[in-house]
Amino acid sequence: MTDTTAPTPGIVGYAALVTGGGSGIGEAAAMRLVRDGAHVVICGRTEDKLAAAVDRMHEVATAVADAGGPVGSARYVVADVTVEDQVAAAIAEAASPRGHLEILVANAGGAHTMGPIADADVDGVRATLDLNVIGTFLCIKHGAPLMKAGEGTGVDGAASIGGSIIGMSSGAGHFPHRYLWAYGSAKAGIDMLCRYAAEELGGIGYPGQHDPAGNRRRRTHGAHHRGGTAPRRLPVRDTHQPPGDGGRHCLRCPVLGRAGVELGER
Repeated sequence: MTDTTAPTPGIVGYAALVTGGGSGIGEAAAMRLVRDGAHVVICGRTEDKLAAAVDRMHEVATAVADAGGPVGSARYVVADVTVEDQVAAAIAEAASPRGHLEILVANAGGAHTMGPIADADVDGVRATLDLNVIGTFLCIKHGAPLMKAGEGTGVDGAASIGGSIIGMSSGAGHFPHRYLWAYGSAKAGIDMLCRYAAEELGGIGYPGQHDPAGNRRRRTHGAHHRGGTAPRRLPVRDTHQPPGDGGRHCLRCPVLGRAGVELGER
């Protein structure tokens, strides 16, 4: 990630957590956030992978700062998203500088089984659901209270303004791929979990939005939480479908800007 385009306005100094941030989409999302001036914690189960990713982020952060750009940072916490205490600790670490978390990318996921339903190993199915659905649920459970407007302090001592939670779904959650049914079912569960989170949290003071977004074969869903005296309440059912996009629903994200994955609408 050595993109030299102008940084996305508005996230300099934000606190962020990216789960599964040691490689792939998670690392790329975290790298972009660091480049744009956020202070990012990544988490995952493999410390060596996390440490190497943070080293790469430090290199990018230094290069951007030396060029006069925003000063971001990265650090890591070893955490398994299926273990509640570890998720809570990772989120607390990410929010620790100011007692507030602006960005949470619940990216960790994967499949522990693939094959015919009749031959499936139930433990592998449970592990797939735990990693994807329970992992995302735990992120929302522990992240949302630290994102509410007025919780902790905002950047530069200002009032905190809310935040955004992004759940990572997949095209497999919307149309079948043979033998990938456990993973696809789990990703479909993330879709509905984010819809419920957006509806519930919006009703108790977390303005919420849920919209599907497509980028190649990956799909993402976000429950966005914003503060302010007159927050905008967006219906959960709303989507935006740009013309000529083959029927996909695509939204632009205020958090990740021009990173490879588009996630949500301001």
